[in-house]
Amino acid sequence: MKNNHPIMGRLLLGFMAILLALPLLAACDYDSESPDQSEMLENTEWVLVSINDDDVLTDTEITLAFMEDRIGGSAGCNTYMGGGEVDGLALSFSPIASTMMACVEESVMNQETAFLAVLQVAESFSIENDQLIITSAEGGALVFDAK
Repeated sequence: MKNNHPIMGRLLLGFMAILLALPLLAACDYDSESPDQSEMLENTEWVLVSINDDDVLTDTEITLAFMEDRIGGSAGCNTYMGGGEVDGLALSFSPIASTMMACVEESVMNQETAFLAVLQVAESFSIENDQLIITSAEGGALVFDAK
């Protein structure tokens, strides 16, 4: 018997296409309730865990906080502050100023200098598994844990 109902055939094909697409849609990891990454920057204090793949020295804490269009925190020995701009996953900081106290240990001062150098030329970020990763044009990377 010949199918004399082309509309029914099209409806059946459309229904089958939807059924086939459902598993693909279910695999998408989209959560409309989750904040975007730039919101997570401002609502979290970050503690540095590595600079250019080197672990942070024991007994030092380097922090980063985003406050509207400004940043600030502890560089390990001195405090720092500066302007910050986030555009999608791109970010940039205006000249960063810091207090000028001499660190007791030279290794802490070297770590602080390395941290501020990478931060000053930062160009992008991502947040994965409660870790903030800031990268620079020169290939430097700062990895922070959410505090």
